[in-house]
Amino acid sequence: MNQLIHILHLEDDAVDAELIQEKLETAGLSCRIVYTQTRDEFEAALRQGGHDIILADFQLPMYDGMSALRLAQEVCPEIPFIFVSGTMGEEAVIEGLTKGATDYVLKQRLSRVAPAVRRALHEADNWRARQRAEEELRKLSRAVEQSASTIIITDTQGYIEYANPRFTDVTGYPLEEVLGEHTRFLGSGHTSPEVYKQLWNTIIAGKEWHGEFQNIKKNGELYWESASISPIKSADGIITHFLAVKEDITERKRAEVERERLLAQIRQQAQEVQFIIDTVPEGIFLLSEDRRVRLTNPIAEEILVLLAPGWKNGRLDHLGSRPLQELLNSPPKGLWHEVESYGRYFEVAARPVEDDLYQRGWVFVLRDVTRERQIQRQVQSQERLAAVGQLAAGIAHDFNNTLAVIKLYSEILLRSTELSTRSQKKLQIIAQQTQRAADLIQQILDFSRQSFMEKQPLDLLPFLKELNRLLKRTLPENIQLILNADRNEYIIQADPSRIQQVILNLALNARDAMPQGGTLTISLNTLQLAPDAVFPVLGMVPGEWVQVALSDSGTGMSPEILSHMFEPFFTT
Repeated sequence: MNQLIHILHLEDDAVDAELIQEKLETAGLSCRIVYTQTRDEFEAALRQGGHDIILADFQLPMYDGMSALRLAQEVCPEIPFIFVSGTMGEEAVIEGLTKGATDYVLKQRLSRVAPAVRRALHEADNWRARQRAEEELRKLSRAVEQSASTIIITDTQGYIEYANPRFTDVTGYPLEEVLGEHTRFLGSGHTSPEVYKQLWNTIIAGKEWHGEFQNIKKNGELYWESASISPIKSADGIITHFLAVKEDITERKRAEVERERLLAQIRQQAQEVQFIIDTVPEGIFLLSEDRRVRLTNPIAEEILVLLAPGWKNGRLDHLGSRPLQELLNSPPKGLWHEVESYGRYFEVAARPVEDDLYQRGWVFVLRDVTRERQIQRQVQSQERLAAVGQLAAGIAHDFNNTLAVIKLYSEILLRSTELSTRSQKKLQIIAQQTQRAADLIQQILDFSRQSFMEKQPLDLLPFLKELNRLLKRTLPENIQLILNADRNEYIIQADPSRIQQVILNLALNARDAMPQGGTLTISLNTLQLAPDAVFPVLGMVPGEWVQVALSDSGTGMSPEILSHMFEPFFTT
């Protein structure tokens, strides 16, 4: 289906107008024609627009074709204009073509009108296409000229044929200095030759290359560029030029270097903080808002295993027997809460972690104060024992003086031959009780540390075997005695009588705890104490020790009684 052609026709002769329309339609052109005869009609139709071509007679009674041409050139110069006249001379034709007419056709040769219209429309289409192409080219040129990116076009050898103004802004080189120069003058020497090699191998293969350069400006200043370089190909696919689009990324690189410096500084500080956290003698852990442990040092992990065994798998609600919420509040006295677990004591402090608006969690500090508490209790016990011992020593001294007199006179009287048998028996009882009192006084002196202790090398295993035989004769038959030892020799420096007295006392206590019979076990083993160990008894030093342990199957002692068992003269 032919495209409908909109024609504006200036013609005063209706017969000629119909004849021209017939010629066009006969030639296969589908037309819609607007006929005008006067200047006003022509101008009104012209300004209304919508026409593809104008046909005009040269001579009209009330108007003329040359005036119509001038008006058409003023209103719509892009529309083809063809004179169709029977009286147009050669000079008029030349003038009309010179002033913008597309063609002319004599009415005597109307067979040419259809080809002339086709040719004029084709030329108009070509003209409009050229105009569009030129406008696109102008827009592209403006875009390149005004681009914030550096744009360079080189030949296939790398010699510059074009550079936009941004190139001068970035490098400082005027365009007239660089046209015809090879791009290598921008090289700073800081970009690896391998980068350039990869670049050329990529673009001569017809592919686009992306990368970064550190180039040098005219003033010697180094700068960074991010570049995309691609080949420009002819219609038959031959590479004719290369196009480089480059961005100045110097500030970005500086920011990256500064960011890396800050990150390295932060990493260093984090390592230092982590080292401090890992090496401090306290446990430290970070608790999030949802009560989950986010960060711990090694000591905190060891303590949390005791105080909150499931801390890795869920929320932290307790430390030992203390509710966590209770520990988040400030303690009534001092800075620390105290938590006890499995016979070990810990001090706990919690501090909130806050920013300008919100609380983000808590930092906990844990201190194992078991050794301090043991030492504190031992010191307090020794202070009490020392006070009692001093009092006991003073009393024992006075009693010894009194007993010495009683003992002396009872011995003198026993030597007399004049006493009756009954009196001698009574004196013997007095002498025996006096000796018993003296032994008690001796025990008081032992307690007060004022008695003399005769230490000597002692092999505990044969000593305990002999003592075990003595205990078998002393203890009831319903008590079974067991002696365990982890090796054959235990040589120590000790007073045998004191060792024997201690074991006998403990064995008799065990007997009292097992009225229905049971088992008494004496265990002998070595104990190796490291310098950082928690010593069982104040005053012990690192090294190898021998441990004698007595255990029985009796009822045992409550924690309250156990706390008093080493107090002097305490009894249940």
